[in-house]
Amino acid sequence: MIEKVKALLLGHKKLSILIGGILILAIIGWNVFAPKSAAPVYQTAQVTKGTLISSVTASGAVNVSNKVSITTAASGVVQEIFVKSGDSVNQGDKIAQITLDNAGQQRQTAAYAAYLAAQNTLNSDTAAINTLQVTLFKTNQAFVTDRGVANPTDQQKADPVYIEEDAAWLAAEAAYKNQQSVIAKDQASVSNAFETYQSDSATVTAPASGTITDVQIAPGMQIGSSTSTSTTTTNLQNVANIKRDGQMSVVVDTAEMYLGSANLTGAGLGAKADGKRNFEMGIWTRSTALIESVLEQFNTLWEGHYCKKCRRKDICPVPLEEPELVGPGK
Repeated sequence: MIEKVKALLLGHKKLSILIGGILILAIIGWNVFAPKSAAPVYQTAQVTKGTLISSVTASGAVNVSNKVSITTAASGVVQEIFVKSGDSVNQGDKIAQITLDNAGQQRQTAAYAAYLAAQNTLNSDTAAINTLQVTLFKTNQAFVTDRGVANPTDQQKADPVYIEEDAAWLAAEAAYKNQQSVIAKDQASVSNAFETYQSDSATVTAPASGTITDVQIAPGMQIGSSTSTSTTTTNLQNVANIKRDGQMSVVVDTAEMYLGSANLTGAGLGAKADGKRNFEMGIWTRSTALIESVLEQFNTLWEGHYCKKCRRKDICPVPLEEPELVGPGK
């Protein structure tokens, strides 16, 4: 095909010149009239030092990890307050004493009865799991010593005795594991029942260690139930707050969390000077596992569970209180 075109052009010189001229004019026209892309425009400015602000917006109830509310569901008259703002308390310390009214006494009695019932259920199920554990051990040993082998053949698996002993062992194991789940639920029920009893109790205690702030009740003050013509509504009364040492986290509706870091510097943790600057890091997460882990860790720490094994009691004899400075001139 190409050879035929060449022969045609060579045989018609005028046609060849005309086509060449058209191509040259097309190239020139494209270069002149074709749209050209705009040249990039750059904006310059003098370098300055300032503060970079970045924000994350979320909606919901914010739980600050260094503040705990002391509340009570008791109803009656405040008889005595044992603390004031600025006092240091440990978990379980008495905060206030309430003289309960009739409704308050009934709720306290019912809550205590529910707690005892939950505890009895737990004790009963705990005793049952011991029996199940014995059965599990016996069926396991019967299978292992009689028909149990590391890698049974198909023929061995078809043995009626093998099938029976293996099934008995698996059934005992399933019953034992199921009872473990039952006990876990019982323990949760006992915990919830005890919290309800504490909330309805005439004695208000500190839920955590820290410093008392914002005391909101006074002796002689009426607190608790609001009674209407048909129903009695129980409202939680905020007694005071407990301030604990700050932790770098903010949790929103237990669904979102900001988790910050310590100050990492060339001079150590938290230090800053010329040539030594803080480097802050943090994350915003919706990870349920991470949020629950952080909340559990903070509660375990600030409720004083690590204090029993602490090896610095010589300078911090009271959990979570500011240690007294000692030394020359102190």
